[in-house]
Amino acid sequence: MPDQPPKPVYVLRGTDGYLRRRCRADLLRRLLGPEEQDLAVTEFDADAELSEVLDELRTAPLLAGRRVVVIRDADAFVQRYRGKLKEYLEAPSRNGSLILIVATWDARAHLTKRVAEIGETFDCSSPPASRLPGWIAKAAKERGKPITPDAAKALAAWVGADLAALDSEIEKLCLYAADRAEVTAEDVAAVVVASAGPEPFALTNAIEAGDRRGALEALGAMMTVRGEEFRALGMIGWMLRSALSGQSGYRGRRPPASPTAVVRKFRHALRADLAMKSGADPLTTMQLLVSNLCH
Repeated sequence: MPDQPPKPVYVLRGTDGYLRRRCRADLLRRLLGPEEQDLAVTEFDADAELSEVLDELRTAPLLAGRRVVVIRDADAFVQRYRGKLKEYLEAPSRNGSLILIVATWDARAHLTKRVAEIGETFDCSSPPASRLPGWIAKAAKERGKPITPDAAKALAAWVGADLAALDSEIEKLCLYAADRAEVTAEDVAAVVVASAGPEPFALTNAIEAGDRRGALEALGAMMTVRGEEFRALGMIGWMLRSALSGQSGYRGRRPPASPTAVVRKFRHALRADLAMKSGADPLTTMQLLVSNLCH
């Protein structure tokens, strides 16, 4: 059953494909039972004729409690029929719900007020980078597995604002953590493949090659905003774990380091982590760490 009475119009505003799909699916679950969705949902593109859309909305539903009409990428549709849409929303169908999926909406003041009165608007815009860790924490908690703040920051830095990719990585991390109480930054370093930012493995390649200058340049390219230090530290941790397990960290050109040498490098990384958590400047700390690792 729906959580609240169905409304005659819903607007999904924003361009993030993942949020659009999720919001659309949530709305259909609210409006219709699982067995009704194949019978009572009609979808149109932006070039649809308004008469066809209104006919669908006004047709009595068969074997379902309600009819739902979805207009994909509806900006042009709304622009073309804005006057007649306003007329329809003054006396909408009692048995139909119209879902408009648009990139922008606030500028349409003539419809915004009426939709606010009788319908509902959902924001499907990608969150800014500063809000990604919070989005990640919420998504992990919904799966019953909290994620530490450091891990959420590292994941946001590694993957970026691709919410579909983030959701997939969160799923993998929650499974990887298994019976442990939470997902940690070490889990992120072990499981997640970095995809955000320029040449994700340039830093580890340069460190393994003993190229101090190249490593510092790669570090500088990565650390353009606050929080990138977690991404860099996570990549270094992954490289060192790979070395300890007997695997090449990532196509290094020097002979593999001995276990004793790798443990020593781990100590440098742990000291850097502790220093940054105690308030040390992230860039300076990471530059010193990278220099030590290139010996």
